[in-house]
Parts: sequence; C-alpha cells; structure tokens
Amino acid sequence: MTLSEILNKIHLLYEGDTDYPAEGSEDYNLRKGLVNAAIDVWEQENIRWKELFKNLSDATDGDKTATTSTTSYSTPSDYRFISSFLYIQDTDGNKTYYVYKRPDDVIKINKIDSSSKFFYETGGGSSKKINIVNPVNGTIYYSYYKKATKLSNSTDVPEMLNPDFIVYWVLGQLYEQDLRNDKVAQYQALAKQALDYMIIENETKPFNQSYNLAELDYEDGFVIGQ
Repeated sequence: MTLSEILNKIHLLYEGDTDYPAEGSEDYNLRKGLVNAAIDVWEQENIRWKELFKNLSDATDGDKTATTSTTSYSTPSDYRFISSFLYIQDTDGNKTYYVYKRPDDVIKINKIDSSSKFFYETGGGSSKKINIVNPVNGTIYYSYYKKATKLSNSTDVPEMLNPDFIVYWVLGQLYEQDLRNDKVAQYQALAKQALDYMIIENETKPFNQSYNLAELDYEDGFVIGQ
C-alpha cells in the first residue's frame, strides 16, 4: 500500500465515507504523522526485520572505496549497525576479509599483532564510522541493518510486510483521542495480529533449506545478492 492508500483506508474505517482529507490539511498531516509513528513502533520492536537489511552497494551514500592510506570510512545515512563481517575486493576480484572487534579491544589487538585485519565502529547517530585496520585498495562490501524509511510522498510505500499494522495502529490512536475505549481495544488487537503475522513470516526460513552451520547463513559476510 502507498501512503495515499493507507490514509484512505484509515479515513474509510474511521469516518465511514470517501471524502478523504486534502493533502496538507490538518487531518491529513495528523494522520500522516501517526503513520510514521506506527513505523517507529514497528522498527523498535525487538525483532531484526528482514526488510531492514541492506547492502552497502545499494546505498546512495556512504564510503565504498578503500585505500591503504585511509582507515576511517563514513557509513550510509540510513545505517544503524553492521550485520556481519566486511571484505574489500580488489580489481582482480581478490577478497580480503575483516572481522568485527569492539572499540575497547583495538589497542590490545594492535599490541599483540599489528598486522591484524579487522574493523570496528566509532561515533553515534548520523556520525558513525567504520574503521578498517590495515585496509587494502579496493571496493568495500558489507551488509547492515538500516533505519526504517518514513513516508512523505503520497506514492511512498512502507517497508513492512503487512501495512495493515499501520492502519490499525493509527485507528487505535485516533479512537484513544476520542475516548472510545471499545474501539481502541478492537484496533489494538487487530494491530497486534498484524504484527504477530509479520513476526512469524520474519522468522520463517525458505523451504528446503538446511542451516546446520552458522557460516553457511552468512556466506561472503551476508552480503545479500553478492
């Protein structure tokens, strides 16, 4: 569902008519704000959603080229945390792998073996950096867990599997403002059903797949599609 379709469905269930609020009106802006608040709730659920894993190669920003003289690299603007290890591929196709280390272990590791190849994160919020120890020249590859995208334009589509969660969650909020506790309970229950469905789908592996070794789940550093 697009943002427009989500807002129309909310209005239809809430008002019982098709006299949809005009874009930019008070009702439109209120409901759009609640739609994005619902996305926040979904994103903050204690689940690692499949839809929020992304490859660095698909990002529109962030540093993607490594050089031996540079150890600190900017992350994409939607970056939250890296999902596995990292590798650098040179022009001949050779891959050099780097494992993740905690920032507080860096000095100890360098003291033991200054030739070690690993990476660590520093900074927070929008200023996170990937620090690669002993980088080689080449293209950086890793996958990461991203921030959920908020909806702004009428044609924007949410990343979640079941956008009805947004519809029901927003209706629960609207009826809570109306002090209609009966409707609040109804739509909170429907929102929970939609969320539970997404959780089950998120945890279900594809058919005919065998996952006996963790390494097989993260081939090439869990770089999707590589």
